[in-house]
Amino acid sequence: MVPAGHVEISVRNVGLNFRDVVYAGGLIPWQGPGPVPLAMEVTGVATRLGEGTEGLSVGDRVMAFTNKGQFASKLVVDSMYVVRIPGSISFVQGATMQAVYATVIYALLDTGRLSPGMSVLVHSACGGVGMAALQVCRMVGDVTVYCTVGNEKKAEYLVQNFGMSRERIFGSRDAGFLDGIMAVTNGEGVDLVLNSLAGELLHASWKCVARGGKLLELGKRDLSSSAKLDMRLFLDNRSYCGIDLAYITDNQPRIVRE
Repeated sequence: MVPAGHVEISVRNVGLNFRDVVYAGGLIPWQGPGPVPLAMEVTGVATRLGEGTEGLSVGDRVMAFTNKGQFASKLVVDSMYVVRIPGSISFVQGATMQAVYATVIYALLDTGRLSPGMSVLVHSACGGVGMAALQVCRMVGDVTVYCTVGNEKKAEYLVQNFGMSRERIFGSRDAGFLDGIMAVTNGEGVDLVLNSLAGELLHASWKCVARGGKLLELGKRDLSSSAKLDMRLFLDNRSYCGIDLAYITDNQPRIVRE
């Protein structure tokens, strides 16, 4: 029997992202109870509905997003996390886009309050989150975007597929992007930094934030190791914001639903 307000899903595809790789590889220790709940994204067909479930029907193509682990042939998921898949999206696509877009929308729009006229630095822009961020910036419109990538091939990809200016793309392997950002912004920095870099590169990213701007921290390595941060930059009304989609999923499901 399916619990009230839940959906049984016959699974077609399960998505894996860098979060799963980080925890499975032990790069960051898992601190929750039990084994690591790998895979947050799934697509499939709704096979049974619990009492009180609204907006869905048996046979619907659906995608679901939850922090409980998704590796199974059948899953029972709270309907709060389940939505129909539009006809233009395949099962494979639906299983690979939920986490990155939810992360970017929560970081840039909800937390960063991105609006036309602002500037953004997107680290690792050829990754899933990075490309989702570029598309959200394009959707908002009139946003000046700067990027970092790991090699020249990735830089060329952004130029050819996203129309990025090569002068706004920097390397992510060392802190040289700080000088580059300061040069192209006349020493002002950027309004928002979508950060996934750690160690000294985090400190360089923090220095890229303009007065009144925000660093939107996606990484966990410095947070889990209690790393330090230069507090002087807070004097100019800068903000350092931790973005943890797993926490939002567990504790504020309505945000994820939206």
